[in-house]
Amino acid sequence: MNFIDLDNSYFDIPPDSLLQNFSNTEINDKLINLFLNDNCKDNIIHENKENYYSYLFISNEKSTTRWKTLNNNNKSPCDYVLFEEIKEFFEKNKKFSCVGESFINGDKIKDIEYKLIHKKRKREKKKHNDVPCINIENKDEDIKKVKRGRKIKLDNPSRIEHTKYSDDNIIKNIKVKIFIYPLYFLNNILDESINNNKYKLCKLNYKYINRLKKGRDLDCLEMSLKDIYSFDITSKYQKFKKEHNKNIINKIIKKEIIVKDYETIMFALNLSLRNWMELFTYKKNIYEVIQDYKEFGNANLDIIEKCLIGVEDLLQKIFEKKNDKEFFSIYTLLLYNYERWFSIKRGRILKNKNNNI
Repeated sequence: MNFIDLDNSYFDIPPDSLLQNFSNTEINDKLINLFLNDNCKDNIIHENKENYYSYLFISNEKSTTRWKTLNNNNKSPCDYVLFEEIKEFFEKNKKFSCVGESFINGDKIKDIEYKLIHKKRKREKKKHNDVPCINIENKDEDIKKVKRGRKIKLDNPSRIEHTKYSDDNIIKNIKVKIFIYPLYFLNNILDESINNNKYKLCKLNYKYINRLKKGRDLDCLEMSLKDIYSFDITSKYQKFKKEHNKNIINKIIKKEIIVKDYETIMFALNLSLRNWMELFTYKKNIYEVIQDYKEFGNANLDIIEKCLIGVEDLLQKIFEKKNDKEFFSIYTLLLYNYERWFSIKRGRILKNKNNNI
């Protein structure tokens, strides 16, 4: 895959020259070959598509221009983006000048990279004398300060505490943002085409976003924005019905709402979440994405680009929240490898015999 160079058009790196660069990384030839042969398999099967989209989102309350990734298959949904590649992209584009210096490498970044490659990182075995000592002088005082919840066993020093740096916590935060920014995009399109503030799409009910499910989260990347934002809106909008978004989208499709540029709106509504993410992160530009939507070939691409908010906006906000550089770096790496994280996540095959929620 190749990044889009926002300042100078494009920069392309052939696969041969890419592989030569790996000598400067910790990823050896065996890891590369392993990854190149790694094929992702679907983990969810459905016979009836009538209620399929609803099933993808609602959790059970009881339970191309490509980047220079290791995988050279353009159709693979499992591409992994290297830290060095993201760093190089930030350095080449002025939009990321404010945050690029905060994107740093480190042990936790290396751990995440090994996990995304699906390879365990070898660590030196700790000697018996290296086990942390426990101060028992203030034992009674320390007991009062112990937090509620699952405890970490002191006799297992290799166990990692679940903190804000944990990848699943960060992925959940990223997922929330991923479902907000397309909403901004669609509402910007509506502002350009409809001179009426009442035709605004609202945030989705949090139940669609709350849980991380491998099958559902991978499959929802295939969904169109119109299908995603037709689900029930959050109950915080008390003056709107839960079908508020669905009603607006249906009226636009049926031309019951007068719009300036119908084809442009229809292109935006039919854009898949994956294609939107490619635009959002500059993996592709609008002229490449439109090739997959030839029925909307007359869409106004200038308006699409104008209404699209790029990933630099999100990264700037994460940076301004006074997160340390380590957190920011992990967040950024996982954002660019969002789909890859789910593709290597262990998950169970979901069965829905009655095709009902």
